[in-house]
Amino acid sequence: MSEESNFDETMAKLMRNSPIASSYLITLWVNFFADPAIKKAEEYGLARDEFTVLLTLVDVGPLTATEICMLSRRPKNSISRAVNSLHNRRMITRTPDATDRRKALLKVTAKGRSTYETVLSFFIQRQTIMLQSLTSTERRTLEALMKKMILGSRPWRTD
Repeated sequence: MSEESNFDETMAKLMRNSPIASSYLITLWVNFFADPAIKKAEEYGLARDEFTVLLTLVDVGPLTATEICMLSRRPKNSISRAVNSLHNRRMITRTPDATDRRKALLKVTAKGRSTYETVLSFFIQRQTIMLQSLTSTERRTLEALMKKMILGSRPWRTD
Protein backbone atom coordinates (compact mmCIF):
# COMPACT_ATOMS: atom_id res chain seq x y z
CA MET A 1 0.00 0.00 0.00
CA SER A 2 1.39 3.43 -0.93
CA GLU A 3 1.79 6.21 1.61
CA GLU A 4 -0.82 8.29 -0.26
CA SER A 5 -3.51 5.62 -0.15
CA ASN A 6 -2.63 4.92 3.49
CA PHE A 7 -3.00 8.66 4.19
CA ASP A 8 -6.38 8.74 2.44
CA GLU A 9 -7.68 5.68 4.29
CA THR A 10 -6.40 6.86 7.66
CA MET A 11 -7.79 10.36 7.15
CA ALA A 12 -11.19 8.95 6.13
CA LYS A 13 -11.22 6.87 9.30
CA LEU A 14 -10.29 9.90 11.39
CA MET A 15 -13.04 12.00 9.81
CA ARG A 16 -15.60 9.26 10.51
CA ASN A 17 -14.55 8.55 14.08
CA SER A 18 -13.26 11.76 15.61
CA PRO A 19 -15.62 13.86 17.72
CA ILE A 20 -13.52 16.90 16.72
CA ALA A 21 -13.11 16.10 13.01
CA SER A 22 -14.07 19.62 11.86
CA SER A 23 -11.51 21.30 14.13
CA TYR A 24 -8.86 18.76 13.22
CA LEU A 25 -9.45 19.26 9.50
CA ILE A 26 -9.25 23.05 9.81
CA THR A 27 -5.99 22.72 11.75
CA LEU A 28 -4.58 20.25 9.23
CA TRP A 29 -5.48 22.52 6.31
CA VAL A 30 -3.83 25.49 8.06
CA ASN A 31 -0.69 23.43 8.69
CA PHE A 32 -0.52 22.35 5.03
CA PHE A 33 -0.78 26.02 4.09
CA ALA A 34 1.34 27.68 6.75
CA ASP A 35 4.38 25.42 7.00
CA PRO A 36 5.63 25.93 3.41
CA ALA A 37 4.40 29.53 3.29
CA ILE A 38 6.29 30.50 6.45
CA LYS A 39 9.43 28.76 5.16
CA LYS A 40 9.20 30.97 2.06
CA ALA A 41 8.74 34.09 4.21
CA GLU A 42 11.84 33.12 6.18
CA GLU A 43 13.83 33.02 2.91
CA TYR A 44 13.07 36.75 2.68
CA GLY A 45 14.05 37.35 6.29
CA LEU A 46 10.52 37.41 7.74
CA ALA A 47 9.57 35.28 10.71
CA ARG A 48 5.95 34.14 11.04
CA ASP A 49 4.91 36.92 13.39
CA GLU A 50 6.72 39.57 11.36
CA PHE A 51 4.71 38.51 8.30
CA THR A 52 1.55 38.57 10.43
CA VAL A 53 2.27 42.15 11.55
CA LEU A 54 2.91 43.31 7.98
CA LEU A 55 -0.18 41.51 6.65
CA THR A 56 -2.40 43.07 9.28
CA LEU A 57 -1.01 46.58 8.80
CA VAL A 58 -1.23 46.40 5.00
CA ASP A 59 -4.75 44.95 5.00
CA VAL A 60 -6.24 47.01 7.85
CA GLY A 61 -4.07 50.11 8.17
CA PRO A 62 -2.36 51.63 11.22
CA LEU A 63 -2.97 49.66 14.43
CA THR A 64 -1.47 49.12 17.86
CA ALA A 65 0.37 45.92 18.74
CA THR A 66 -2.50 45.01 21.07
CA GLU A 67 -4.96 45.26 18.18
CA ILE A 68 -2.72 43.04 16.03
CA CYS A 69 -2.65 40.45 18.83
CA MET A 70 -6.44 40.54 19.01
CA LEU A 71 -6.87 40.13 15.24
CA SER A 72 -4.19 37.48 14.76
CA ARG A 73 -4.66 35.52 18.02
CA ARG A 74 -0.86 35.54 18.42
CA PRO A 75 0.80 35.96 21.85
CA LYS A 76 1.66 39.50 22.94
CA ASN A 77 5.36 38.70 23.44
CA SER A 78 5.61 37.22 19.92
CA ILE A 79 4.00 40.26 18.31
CA SER A 80 6.15 42.59 20.45
CA ARG A 81 9.33 40.88 19.21
CA ALA A 82 8.09 41.07 15.63
CA VAL A 83 7.24 44.77 15.98
CA ASN A 84 10.69 45.55 17.42
CA SER A 85 12.43 43.63 14.64
CA LEU A 86 10.38 45.24 11.86
CA HIS A 87 10.89 48.69 13.40
CA ASN A 88 14.65 48.16 13.64
CA ARG A 89 14.71 47.14 9.95
CA ARG A 90 12.60 50.17 8.99
CA MET A 91 9.69 48.09 7.72
CA ILE A 92 7.23 49.77 10.08
CA THR A 93 7.06 53.06 11.96
CA ARG A 94 5.88 53.65 15.53
CA THR A 95 4.08 56.80 16.56
CA PRO A 96 3.59 57.07 20.35
CA ASP A 97 0.02 57.63 21.51
CA ALA A 98 -0.34 61.19 22.80
CA THR A 99 -2.54 60.12 25.73
CA ASP A 100 -0.90 56.80 26.66
CA ARG A 101 2.86 56.53 26.12
CA ARG A 102 2.67 52.72 26.52
CA LYS A 103 0.82 52.50 23.21
CA ALA A 104 2.14 53.24 19.75
CA LEU A 105 0.38 53.37 16.41
CA LEU A 106 2.17 51.10 13.92
CA LYS A 107 2.28 51.80 10.22
CA VAL A 108 3.94 49.88 7.39
CA THR A 109 6.69 51.66 5.39
CA ALA A 110 7.37 51.38 1.66
CA LYS A 111 10.19 48.92 2.45
CA GLY A 112 7.85 46.80 4.59
CA ARG A 113 5.11 46.86 1.95
CA SER A 114 7.56 45.83 -0.77
CA THR A 115 8.87 42.89 1.27
CA TYR A 116 5.32 41.88 2.19
CA GLU A 117 4.13 41.96 -1.43
CA THR A 118 7.09 39.84 -2.56
CA VAL A 119 6.31 37.16 0.02
CA LEU A 120 2.54 37.48 -0.42
CA SER A 121 2.78 36.24 -4.01
CA PHE A 122 3.91 32.83 -2.70
CA PHE A 123 1.08 32.77 -0.12
CA ILE A 124 -1.45 33.49 -2.90
CA GLN A 125 0.10 30.80 -5.09
CA ARG A 126 -0.04 28.29 -2.22
CA GLN A 127 -3.68 29.11 -1.47
CA THR A 128 -4.62 28.76 -5.15
CA ILE A 129 -3.02 25.31 -5.34
CA MET A 130 -4.72 24.18 -2.15
CA LEU A 131 -8.17 25.35 -3.29
CA GLN A 132 -7.95 24.00 -6.84
CA SER A 133 -10.07 20.94 -6.07
CA LEU A 134 -13.01 23.24 -5.28
CA THR A 135 -15.26 24.94 -7.80
CA SER A 136 -15.50 28.73 -7.63
CA THR A 137 -18.92 28.34 -5.96
CA GLU A 138 -17.46 25.96 -3.37
CA ARG A 139 -14.58 28.39 -2.69
CA ARG A 140 -17.04 31.25 -2.11
CA THR A 141 -19.13 29.00 0.16
CA LEU A 142 -16.05 27.93 2.15
CA GLU A 143 -14.97 31.55 2.58
CA ALA A 144 -18.48 32.62 3.59
CA LEU A 145 -18.69 29.85 6.19
CA MET A 146 -15.27 30.69 7.64
CA LYS A 147 -16.19 34.39 7.82
CA LYS A 148 -19.45 33.51 9.54
CA MET A 149 -17.62 31.41 12.15
CA ILE A 150 -14.96 34.07 12.83
CA LEU A 151 -17.43 36.97 12.95
CA GLY A 152 -19.61 34.91 15.30
CA SER A 153 -16.69 33.94 17.52
CA ARG A 154 -17.40 36.23 20.49
CA PRO A 155 -19.11 33.49 22.60
CA TRP A 156 -16.17 31.05 22.26
CA ARG A 157 -13.22 33.38 21.74
CA THR A 158 -10.84 33.75 24.68
CA ASP A 159 -9.67 37.37 24.91
